Order: sequence, then C-alpha cells, then structure tokens
Amino acid sequence: MKSISFLFIIISLFSYSQQKISGTVHDNNGSLLGATISIHKTNKTTSTDFDGNYNILAATGDTLNFKYDGHFSNQVVVENDTIIKTKMKMIAPYTYIGYQGVYMKCFGAFTIPINYLPLRDLLMARKNMENSITPQLIDGRLISLDGIFINKKEFNNIPPLEIKSVTLLKNSKENIGHMRTTPHLIITTKEENFKNLFEFIKRFRDIIPADLRK
Repeated sequence: MKSISFLFIIISLFSYSQQKISGTVHDNNGSLLGATISIHKTNKTTSTDFDGNYNILAATGDTLNFKYDGHFSNQVVVENDTIIKTKMKMIAPYTYIGYQGVYMKCFGAFTIPINYLPLRDLLMARKNMENSITPQLIDGRLISLDGIFINKKEFNNIPPLEIKSVTLLKNSKENIGHMRTTPHLIITTKEENFKNLFEFIKRFRDIIPADLRK
C-alpha cells in the first residue's frame, strides 16, 4: 500500500512539473507551416499549424528543438515563460555547415563528402552545365566521371579514395578529336557522388536566377 502511495506521489509531482508551452515559429517571410518542435532527448514532438502556432507539454529546464526544412535549427531552454516565439533563419544556397559538407537551398538539402569541395567549386564555375557540350581532351583523351565529361582541372581534383572503378577503352590512345562522343577513360565514384553533385548544381541554376545565387 505504501509503495502504491509513493508511486502516486511521484507521478503527481512529475505531472505537476509539466506545463503547456505555446508560441509561434516564423522567418523573414512570415509564419511557417509544418515546422517541427521536439523536446531534446525525448520522443515528444509536435508541429506548427497554418499560422505557425504550436503547443507542447514541457518542464522547466527542457530544451526545445525547432526545425524547418531549408532553415537553421533553433534551440530554446524552457524557463519561466510559457510562451516561446522563435524566428528561423533561412539558409542561403550553398551555405557551408559543419565538417560534412552540407549545402542547403530553400527547397531542400544535399550532402556531399568534404573532399568533394574542390570539385564543387569547379562545377559552380562552369559556364555551361550541359553534358552535351564539346568535351575537353585531357592529354589526348576524353574522360568521363560518373558519365559526365570533365576537364583537366576537374580531373586533377578527383578524390582518389572516392574512385570506385576505372575503365580504359580500346584505342584509347587515338586522338579522334571533338567529334568523338564516347570517352576513352571511364571513371566511376562511390555512390555516384559526382553525378549527384553535378545534377544538384544544374537544378539549382535552372531554378535560381544568376543574380540571386550565393
């Protein structure tokens, strides 16, 4: 009987420590629909409505995690206030985050290994992202990386540890010139990271006007 009473007291104290936290989540453009709010190190989570409003039960000292796609996450520690409003900061295209080489845009995210950063910069400097353009000969050979023709600078910056296979075709020493449409040397990367990076940057250019790129 005593153990039951003790358990009831513990449950009552725990319930009493919980309080309803409410507020809004927004950015520079207004309220955010679908932003997620979770309590750190628990499975408690909720999301904002059409007006950016949310409600969640939390105790003093809990940490609220605010997340929204294309924005930096926020963390707020619950103190005496039961109303917590937070402003999310949008991540500019190709903003670098941490050691993993994460590049974000307002409609999604793409992650590449950190050793691809030189290739990323070279691809961003390309004037034309079409793979159908006249490829550049590298020491008399055409070289493709993940099915995409590359130039000498890009070839020299391929991360060696990311190479999955290298195939040298017959007659590879023959300089056929710019009319050749098949490569002499075919290189593939692990998980086709170069191809994914190339397509990501190409989509970005198709959607974001040049004067808004960062």
